[in-house]
Amino acid sequence: MKRFFIFLLLGPLLGYLAGFIAVTLPENSFLILLIITLPLLPYVYLVGVGPALIVSMLDASLERRAFRWRIAACAIAGYAGSYAVFLFGPWMRGVDIILWGISGLVAGAVCSWLSGKRQPEPLVT
Repeated sequence: MKRFFIFLLLGPLLGYLAGFIAVTLPENSFLILLIITLPLLPYVYLVGVGPALIVSMLDASLERRAFRWRIAACAIAGYAGSYAVFLFGPWMRGVDIILWGISGLVAGAVCSWLSGKRQPEPLVT
C-alpha cells in the first residue's frame, strides 16, 4: 500500500519538476516561469495519476518476481506513459514531447527506488 501512495503523491510532482527543468533549462527566466506555472500543479496531478498508477502496478508485479532491473523497467514505463500523454495532447509538438517524456522517466525511477524493500544487512560474527 505504501508503494501506491509514493507513486500517487510523489510521482506527478517529481515528473512535473523534472520535465519543467528539462524544458526550461536553456531559458534564463527559470524562476519566473516556475512561479507562473505553479498554479498548474492540480492539473499535473490530474494528468499524472493515470501513468503513475500503471507504473506502480508494474513495480509491484516486478518486485514479487524479484526482478533485478525493476527500477530501469519502471523508468522506461514512466517515460513511455509520459510520452504517450503528451503525444496525444494538442498542447505540445516537436522536441518538447521528448523532453517532457524525461519527466516520467525520472518519476518512475525515483518512486520505484523509494518503494523498494530494503534488504537487512547480514550480521557478521
